[in-house]
Amino acid sequence: MQRQVAVILNGLAALLLCAATSAALPAATIAIRQPAAPVEFGQLHQQLREARHNGQWDQYYRAALRLQALLPDAPNAMLELARAQAKRGLRAEAIAILERYANLGQGGDLLALSPDFELLRTAKGWDAVQRRLEANRAAVDRGRDLLALQDPNLLTEDVDFDSQTGRYFFTSVRQHLIQSMDASGRSLTFASSPEHWPMLALKIDSRHRRLCATEVALPGFQGVSDSDAGRSAVICYHIDTGAVIFRIESPQPAALGDMALLRNGDLIVSDGAHGRIYRVDVAHGKIKLIDARHFISPQTPAVDPAGRYVYVPDYVRGIGRIDLNTGRVQWLRSHGRHALTGIDGLYLYRRTLLVVQNGTIPQRVVALELDSSRLGIKNESIIEQSTPSLGTPTHGVVIGRHFDYIVNSGWDFIDDRGVANPGVEATAPRLRRFDFR
Repeated sequence: MQRQVAVILNGLAALLLCAATSAALPAATIAIRQPAAPVEFGQLHQQLREARHNGQWDQYYRAALRLQALLPDAPNAMLELARAQAKRGLRAEAIAILERYANLGQGGDLLALSPDFELLRTAKGWDAVQRRLEANRAAVDRGRDLLALQDPNLLTEDVDFDSQTGRYFFTSVRQHLIQSMDASGRSLTFASSPEHWPMLALKIDSRHRRLCATEVALPGFQGVSDSDAGRSAVICYHIDTGAVIFRIESPQPAALGDMALLRNGDLIVSDGAHGRIYRVDVAHGKIKLIDARHFISPQTPAVDPAGRYVYVPDYVRGIGRIDLNTGRVQWLRSHGRHALTGIDGLYLYRRTLLVVQNGTIPQRVVALELDSSRLGIKNESIIEQSTPSLGTPTHGVVIGRHFDYIVNSGWDFIDDRGVANPGVEATAPRLRRFDFR
């Protein structure tokens, strides 16, 4: 699921930990008992905001320490801690934290532009950190162009592939529809949102000839009424006829933005705005809550081949693995070398997690090899970053020995209401392909 619209559109601007501009998650809308991750995150975020506003940097430091404990190895949590140390005049400590930040592959000129790091610019190690950050932005392009969508106004979010017909299917957030496309690039409208809401997640069950998608009434988004805001639903269609098999409305409020398919045809669906994970019983048309405590902003789940474990990327916390038999959640270890936050799309190919990160600096598409325990990252290989055509990538699909992923989705062309930014000419999204060896 994509970003931009405050808490409900769970992504880039909404949940990045920039205490100067971000708002706390409203605890009043989270009907789950403490200590739940969304509640703790909201409380710590509020403490950071208040301490910053009052210039109480010792208090800011203590809140930042607790935030890092909640979000270990999260780049943005490291920045908060470095900011606290810089403002407290502890330059060597701040530089050491920024070195850890650079070790996660982060780049950009955020530090050089922020007045909070003014005291560090003459500190020992500052220039070396800046060189590391610049090097981390180097362009990498191991993909190749596959298909170009024709309409730049689609705001394409998700993609899947029907192996029986050889057609791709895409969801459109701005035009509230699902579009199909064949290998030659010929496109057709498959279905429109029954409630005329943005369409986000998409998953195809080729064996049972079902296509399931979500429609989400994003608050404040163009075309969404105030009375509908906060509602969402899972819709299943017959993929050959387009007939609606069922539509399940979610518990309110919810933003069912991403999902994965289980072997039996059930769906795992994440609510990125409220930190909840659901299971949809497709055979009986029922939705059941399976986790409401561990995740802050869950995104696209990925199911292991045996069907017991589901890997769920949390946009701000990392990657959690849910045991569907016991409900236990374990967090993947990055060993201080891999950024596991800012992930919008997550997919599993053998022992490799393919991630689309539009909440890191730079945005990128990465392959993360799991270790033998499948709970730690062994190696990282960048597929694409810092290319002129990447734009904002969103989701992808594994097809045999290929990973096809959406680039230039259009999220960077619009504001939080889904309205085109003035003076910006949108260009059409594309599908790119990475070939496994």
